[in-house]
Amino acid sequence: MLEHIKQVLDNAGMTPEDTAALAPLVATPPAGTFDAAELGAANEAQMALLAAVVAARRSQQFGTALQRLLGCVDAAQVSLSDYDRGRFWHLKGVVAWRLDDALYSATRALNRGIALLQGLETLPAQAYLGRIFDTFGQILQHQGLLHDARLEFERALVCKRAGKDRYGTALTLGNLGRLCMELGDFAAAARYLRRDLRLMSASPQHETTRQRLQLLSHLGTCALERSKQRSGPPQQEKLQEAREAFAQSASTCGGRTFQPTFKESG
Repeated sequence: MLEHIKQVLDNAGMTPEDTAALAPLVATPPAGTFDAAELGAANEAQMALLAAVVAARRSQQFGTALQRLLGCVDAAQVSLSDYDRGRFWHLKGVVAWRLDDALYSATRALNRGIALLQGLETLPAQAYLGRIFDTFGQILQHQGLLHDARLEFERALVCKRAGKDRYGTALTLGNLGRLCMELGDFAAAARYLRRDLRLMSASPQHETTRQRLQLLSHLGTCALERSKQRSGPPQQEKLQEAREAFAQSASTCGGRTFQPTFKESG
């Protein structure tokens, strides 16, 4: 399978260096990219699409490769299912946004992906539809449209849960939590982050250490900020919650995490 993937990547015009780096990732797809079972039945265009799904996770590293792969897929669009075409247009939108800084083109591409996937009732289609809404949320957040971004992340969460996408749900919960922190809604942020942490804690620890470390640090920050709000829970209670979160964060990373000094007002 690995040699076949390399041949497809070579046919797409990728450099030997990009082929050598990307092919093993496609052969053993990272969590949240695609189901490895797709590899066995994929024709060349579909294989190029699957490789593009993986490359999009590292668009800064594989930017040129991603564009070449999508060029191959584009030429064979008529042979693809609506699900594959929906994924293709999502990736086109990602390239337009992240690599070309072309928001209008990105929006058009993402909307085409949504139109193709909304009519499908399969779990993978629903889960991937959530991924497109998540991308819209990131774009809006990047533009400073935080309330609109929150709505898109919430739509993404509904679709990913409907599609039983546990990994994708965790990612969107994290995005929502961090967005709510930016909005100053630390109570909502803590709710989303705790749900994310529960999902992360159910995964193998060696795969999620960094994510759990970040989530615990964010939860500590939320508790610390809520301790300053007069209308929130008692200050001592939230300070203790913050201490516990930062302590767990430190232990998760072997004690190397920075722990803030608490100054309690009297």
